[in-house]
Amino acid sequence: MSVPAKPTGLKATALVKGAKLTWDSTAGATGFFVYRGTTKINAGNSLTFTDSGLWPGVVHTYYLSAYNADGESAKTSPVYVTPLAEPILVKNLYKFELSSKTWMSNEVEPSGFPTKIFGGGEY
Repeated sequence: MSVPAKPTGLKATALVKGAKLTWDSTAGATGFFVYRGTTKINAGNSLTFTDSGLWPGVVHTYYLSAYNADGESAKTSPVYVTPLAEPILVKNLYKFELSSKTWMSNEVEPSGFPTKIFGGGEY
């Protein structure tokens, strides 16, 4: 047996506060090391890895290597991923109808906003 070849097909997909990595099988490998930057963050024999708890909007760099009893392969070329932010639930959405000059809301009118845009001198 010998050290496995460098893995191929490494891809990264952005998730909310995370990243999903996938790659192709490597002949002779019994497992894979996943690196975020220079830090080894996972070892296992799966062809996928999900990294969670990441800061949204920050670019993360990942590498992958294969290993077996004879040692570790060279690392792949890097892949880059920027985790997504959590969606924001919009509450208290207001809509102003110019034609009817009235507020439409799922709650009470917001204080400090005019109820008319023309005619009464309110802006």
